Amino acid sequence: MELLDPNKLKEYLPISGTHLKPTSLAHRIRFMKSFFRWSHEEGYLSKNPTSKNQGREANTQVFNRTGD
Repeated sequence: MELLDPNKLKEYLPISGTHLKPTSLAHRIRFMKSFFRWSHEEGYLSKNPTSKNQGREANTQVFNRTGD
């Protein structure tokens, strides 16, 4: 899991969510954020790839559905 970064997650979501309704995609995003936060807090990850407080400013919107 250490190989995950915000850019890879941005690439994954549009591909994996093409068949989902907006509410289902939002649920998936919430689940992934919770999972990565928990993994980081428990020490499984050295950093949380979904955190808004890491990296450059360009990576702060990891899960932006509209792609803006």
